[in-house]
Parts: sequence; C-alpha cells; structure tokens
Amino acid sequence: MLLKVERVIWRAKTSFKFFNIWVDHSNFDNIVTSVWNQQSLKEKMAKVWAKLKALKPARKKLNKEEFLNITKKITKARMDIAQVQSQIVTQCSEDLFKEN
Repeated sequence: MLLKVERVIWRAKTSFKFFNIWVDHSNFDNIVTSVWNQQSLKEKMAKVWAKLKALKPARKKLNKEEFLNITKKITKARMDIAQVQSQIVTQCSEDLFKEN
C-alpha cells in the first residue's frame, strides 16, 4: 500500500481595505488618477474591479512608505504631549511652547 501525503498551503484572500488617512496624503490623488486613467477593454463593472485591483500595489506601497508603524508613532506623540502638559503644570515657561 502506498500513501501519498502532500502539504497543502491554503491562502485566504484578503478583502479590500481602505484607510481614510490615505486621502489626506499629498500624493494620493495622483496615485489613484494614474491607475484610473489606464485603458481597459473590459465591461463597465469589470473595469472598476480591474482598476481597483491595479491600484492595490500602489496603495500598499504608499501605506508601507508613509504609514508603517503608525500605532507606534501615535503612541510616541501622545507620550510627548503628556510630557509637555506635565511640564506646563509643574514649571510653566515660554520655552515649553517652542518647537524642538
């Protein structure tokens, strides 16, 4: 008797994710416009789907370059604000209000 066992790797498809912070990025409109203006011979709904799919690599690149570790950055900013607020309470001076 011969038993063949294969390892199957199942990969779930991820859903489309949209982060509102992308819209505020200065290059967002240019990225979307460049992908959206590409020509396609598909039906209308298929065109929309194809354009959203074509937008994915540019969207992922923008997210990686600009918003990677955003949670850590927000946490650090909150800690910095808390520190300044604490200093204002204990030793209020004009120097605390100047940017570093």
